[in-house]
Amino acid sequence: MEQHQCSDRSCAIALGACAAAGHLRGGIQIHDKIQSEIHGTRVLVLNALISMYVRCGKLDEALRVFADMPHRNVVSWTSMIAAVAQTGHYSFSVKLFDGMIAEGINPNEKTYASVVSAIAHLGRDAILDRGRKIHSQITASGIDADPIVQNSLINMYARSGLLAEAREVFDSILENSKTVVSFTTMISAYAHNGHPRQALEIFREMTARGVAPNEITFATVLAACVAIGDLASGAWIHERMIESGLDSSDPFAYNSLVDMYAKCGDLGFAARVFETMKTKDLVAWTTIIAANVQSGNNRAALDLYDRMLQSGIHPDIATLSTLLVACANLGDLAMGEKIHRQALRSKLEQDAHFQNALAAMYAKCGSLEKATRLYRRCRGSDVATWTSMLAAHSQQGLASVALELYAEMESEGVRPNEVTFIPVLISCSQAGLVAEGREFFHSITSDYGSQPSAEHFGCMVDVLGRAGKLRDAEELLDSMPFYPDEIAWQSLLSSCKLHTDAEIGTRAAECLLELDPESTSQFVALSQIYAAAGRNSDIDEIKRELALRRQIEVHRTTGELANWE
Repeated sequence: MEQHQCSDRSCAIALGACAAAGHLRGGIQIHDKIQSEIHGTRVLVLNALISMYVRCGKLDEALRVFADMPHRNVVSWTSMIAAVAQTGHYSFSVKLFDGMIAEGINPNEKTYASVVSAIAHLGRDAILDRGRKIHSQITASGIDADPIVQNSLINMYARSGLLAEAREVFDSILENSKTVVSFTTMISAYAHNGHPRQALEIFREMTARGVAPNEITFATVLAACVAIGDLASGAWIHERMIESGLDSSDPFAYNSLVDMYAKCGDLGFAARVFETMKTKDLVAWTTIIAANVQSGNNRAALDLYDRMLQSGIHPDIATLSTLLVACANLGDLAMGEKIHRQALRSKLEQDAHFQNALAAMYAKCGSLEKATRLYRRCRGSDVATWTSMLAAHSQQGLASVALELYAEMESEGVRPNEVTFIPVLISCSQAGLVAEGREFFHSITSDYGSQPSAEHFGCMVDVLGRAGKLRDAEELLDSMPFYPDEIAWQSLLSSCKLHTDAEIGTRAAECLLELDPESTSQFVALSQIYAAAGRNSDIDEIKRELALRRQIEVHRTTGELANWE
């Protein structure tokens, strides 16, 4: 009888080749060939079969082969534990590990690294309980010096914010055994847990020890620079990138570099780095567009978008949402509608974040009907969108509609922030709703635990002042926990002009003069108040004061010109 069976080694090699190439069909053919012997003792072949199915994305088939195996060794268990964890089934991965222990199979370094990685995704409680127990098992087994295991432990502790434990594991690694992965994992642990300076310290130690960073290291430590606005360190890291030979063809690291320069206040250099990039992917374009929007260069951001389209790169939700912010800032309704149409063509318009940005854009561009229709359709509107809607209606003088929206926002369970109260108080001022204005003002502290800002006080002064409660407005300014700014005093002076109150108006003008001795606007307003009150002698005094100021200014300017000549 002719034998067509391949040896275990040949089958394993063939399955490995199929796995590497993602050639599922070829792997299935080999599986069919050995199917009759699936209950044999060919663990090597079955492990290769599991690996092939896993790498070809067929986890169910891999589990079926695993379940039918009469004998499983450490490779079998480890392959399944790792595969299940990699597909996001972290709890099941840990259960498989428990099953392995129950069968009396001793884990190896790869097993421990896989199960520790799975536990890292199960939350702080799981890390404190199972994570620490498995760490003890690792130590008892004598493989706690393995770098793969150590890096997994650092990452596990870091994900739950247990930085002392992560650092302890890092420090336990022998100096000559610390790899780029070890350093990068520790840098990431600090950077992602709010300790950017420590992340920079580890990076400096890494370079001092001659360990070459990779693109992930650079991207992570650049994010740490952003967190503290450290442009100098970011520029130094840029030099290290060049020294390492990492050129601008690597978009991952260079996107982070563009982001760092932009967010640390050097948009010009961010643009220079962007223009030198050999490979500009979607992330690169979106990063530089966002950088320009954040810096207030909204028109430049829209120009970059046109360039991006011409280069053949299509936008995603992040790009379009950022562009909508630029349109809103510019009040460019036509461009905003163009981006809306682009989203419709790309079938991206259902994204909640995009709909929020779209509603805010229409609101800020004055298209309230479209904005209202959009935000009512998107019931997941966040506080930023609600605030934009409130502000838009307030700016259009629709105070009653704005206050109705605020009540609707609260009924939806959306918690207002400090910015939300500004259009609400402006609406109260427009509608003359003093009692409601007081209630909203006090609720900032009583209901939401925040302290009113100078802008809140200024809005409340306007509420009281417009309603003619000038003394109350002045008392509110005097009670502020910080010195009132020019806007607050100017608001009170304007209200004094509206209600012809020369006494309080004079005090407001004097306070404005202290804040800005060079300004004359307060004298103009005050003269109008005096004229309405029939206080002609006071008007004459103001005229003399203004004439004196003009004379002083002429002499000062003439002197400066003489010195310049």
